[in-house]
Amino acid sequence: MIKNLLFHIEEIFNFYLKSISIYEVHSPLVFKILNAKAKRRDILDNDRNKSWWKSLKKQKSLIHEADPGSGSKSRRHDSIARAAKIASSSNAKSRRVASIIAATQCKCVLELGSNLGKTTALIAEYNPEARVHSVEARSTLTDLARDYIAFNELSNVQIHNCLFADFIDSERNIMNQCDFIFLDGDHSYEASLRLTQKLLRPNNRPDFILIDDIRLNPAMKQFWDEIKCLDSVRVSIDLYSMGLLILKDIFEAKQDIMLIHTAFKPWRAGFFAPEIKAH
Repeated sequence: MIKNLLFHIEEIFNFYLKSISIYEVHSPLVFKILNAKAKRRDILDNDRNKSWWKSLKKQKSLIHEADPGSGSKSRRHDSIARAAKIASSSNAKSRRVASIIAATQCKCVLELGSNLGKTTALIAEYNPEARVHSVEARSTLTDLARDYIAFNELSNVQIHNCLFADFIDSERNIMNQCDFIFLDGDHSYEASLRLTQKLLRPNNRPDFILIDDIRLNPAMKQFWDEIKCLDSVRVSIDLYSMGLLILKDIFEAKQDIMLIHTAFKPWRAGFFAPEIKAH
């Protein structure tokens, strides 16, 4: 407990020291992605959706399948209510994920970790021209996510019930088309490394990989520190809780960016931002 607390305190301190503001980013593509804004109103704002999540928070039924992600916050025999409460606390993150993907204008998106379908639905809403595939290993959550997608009448989504690694190995046609992958599951070093190695095979090679919970624990931070150094990664963007890998070979030099909101470093904004080399 204390060891984990000290880890997070150290990470916050180091991130603050090394991070820059968006005004110090001069790549048009990177700036566009990082400056992506959520919609003024989306499906989470309407009363029907609020009622949906309110009802899920009252469901005491158990999720009997164990979460394959050994580092996950979910436990065997979690209730649907607990899963809904965790999902409800992440509205801002779900919106940010959907906004980032929309800024890339990718045409085929793969989400590894559907959970209850909240982020999946927002990705589909924010990217109506894209085909969205989402994978969830637990059948209870798969059914609920599919119900939520149908409830919102989103026709550009398909949710698959299987293990992440099995999907990557078996769905070759889909993998060849995916240009954006959001990894939100298997929060352990070994599992995350194996999955990412599969995703970076030459016949896959998406343009973008967004990884959630890169500081969930020391093992995930180690994974992030290693994966961002691969030769195939042209730009890595550390957003503290998430990390974005850009694999597009359009940059003159490899870049490693740690980005903090301008509000936390106002002296590094606009006119006061130091000059850095553009790519």
